[in-house]
Amino acid sequence: MERSSESPSPLEDLADLMGATDLDEMYQRLLFRPPIRSNTWDTFGAWCVFHRFHEHDPDGAVTTAALLVTDPRWRSGAGRLMSQIADAGLVPDEELELLAETFVAAGPQVYWPVPPEWFTGPEIVIDLGADGGPGGDDEPVDRAVAEDDDRPVVVGRQVLAPLRRWAAARLLGSAPGRWSALVARAKEMDSKSGSAIMRGLIDAGEVLSPEVRRVLASLATAWPNKGVREAASHLLSSDEDRHLRSPDSAAMSNERGGRRRGVAGLQPSLF
Repeated sequence: MERSSESPSPLEDLADLMGATDLDEMYQRLLFRPPIRSNTWDTFGAWCVFHRFHEHDPDGAVTTAALLVTDPRWRSGAGRLMSQIADAGLVPDEELELLAETFVAAGPQVYWPVPPEWFTGPEIVIDLGADGGPGGDDEPVDRAVAEDDDRPVVVGRQVLAPLRRWAAARLLGSAPGRWSALVARAKEMDSKSGSAIMRGLIDAGEVLSPEVRRVLASLATAWPNKGVREAASHLLSSDEDRHLRSPDSAAMSNERGGRRRGVAGLQPSLF
């Protein structure tokens, strides 16, 4: 679909992505056509694109997921979109694990290598922009230039905090024993990213033993970010409520009460 000189509407932009004949064409349109101004919380279009190409074909689903959730079109809803994609069961579990590990390990961006075959032929010119994204003021990078350069062409995609939160919860859920390594990673990162990882650990805290959960909560209550501290307090409160409701706790309470009543029963009555 050819774009007009005027800025397309959100519906036209979605139709442009949905109308791609294959994944390769959709990726080109997604990556190298400037995103429109739209409601970045509304991830319905992104889900439609993912479902269109992977409802019956898991091949490449993890790449599509990574490119969609890191696209500025849906930046405000990236975490919700990632959860929706993961819950749909269209991306194999082992590939979701790999994606989660990538989002935790990455710096501010992840980098996707552009297929070399995109740069064959004289007619396509791709404007990567000054920061590696579309729409910059630098000279466009055409295929002839790319062919003369042995270095791969890569596209940077921003890893937003909600993606790190999803990733930490996912990794902890699949392997609770890695909780300390994830805490260590959170301490290494910038404030926003580290806090997001801690929130993810608290989100999945139910998989931890009560003892480890208390250690995690104790670390989180001292975290500089207010949201992390509040979530940790809620986790501690939930643990206390759970302890009070547990059968063992109730039995111990009844036993202590019975002992107290038994001792009182040995005292002489005044009446």
